[in-house]
Amino acid sequence: DTTAPDTTAPDTTAPDTMAPDTAAPLTNDEEDRDDSEFLDENGFVLCFPGDATVQVQTSGETNKMISMKNLQIGDMVRVQGNDKYEPVYSFGHKNTYDTAEFMEVETSSSNTKLLLSAQHMVWEVTQEKFIPASEVRRGHVLEVSGKNDSMTAEVTTVRANVRKQGMYAPFTASGTIVVNGIVASSFVAIPILKSVSNQWIAHTGEFPHRFICHYMGSCANNETYDENGINQNWCVIPLQFIDWFFSTSNFVQWILVTLIFTTLSIFSIMEQVLVQPILGLGVIVLGTVMMTSSLSLGIKAKKQL
Repeated sequence: DTTAPDTTAPDTTAPDTMAPDTAAPLTNDEEDRDDSEFLDENGFVLCFPGDATVQVQTSGETNKMISMKNLQIGDMVRVQGNDKYEPVYSFGHKNTYDTAEFMEVETSSSNTKLLLSAQHMVWEVTQEKFIPASEVRRGHVLEVSGKNDSMTAEVTTVRANVRKQGMYAPFTASGTIVVNGIVASSFVAIPILKSVSNQWIAHTGEFPHRFICHYMGSCANNETYDENGINQNWCVIPLQFIDWFFSTSNFVQWILVTLIFTTLSIFSIMEQVLVQPILGLGVIVLGTVMMTSSLSLGIKAKKQL
């Protein structure tokens, strides 16, 4: 028998088991996600996981690190700026038990790895603006917080689809918060006005909520959340509106954008008057003078005709 022996290599394929790490590395040239995508199977994901850490100021001006799941309304939490703290006035999202997919951003600074939802924003130093986590790439520079000041660190790794338990979105007056040592926004990117800062849109649109809960301080004991952990009083309807907005025609969106920008501008002026009365009143007076002058010129031109 001259038949050649069977030299086929034995099957060494490992059994099909679930990998413990579901994160997928991103490449610099990977296409950005759809800006209007806010959902996974657990509903809206606009937040940080429960094991993320924040720095809170306790009595006697000392501070300590606590997990996001232990953060409470009224806690003085570190925000953007040198050793600056602000109270948490509300949670836009608070879900203790469900898991969700997050982006994982790691920097060159030791112990600075941040997980956040894809549309949640971080401060990118070179662009001098907040950008969604889905747009962060290796080489971007983020702001990290030292003991008493702020520094920068380069992004070394960005990974997608990391599943974690808990979904939390604490709100502060400045709209910023330091999480795992990295400066982040309290908000997600809402790409309704393409040429306007996403941070300005979200922060200004949040003004009515901030006015009632922060400036008037009347929300600490009446926060309620739906089955997905979304704040029922202040966030469910706006998120439904955003979802509906992207389903409308371009013409309807154009009309809505005009109304939205006008409303946000009014909110911005109102908060300036509230926070900086002299500056705010100055803006109002200047606007009134300019409007009066325009009307006067129009009337004169009409009379001349």
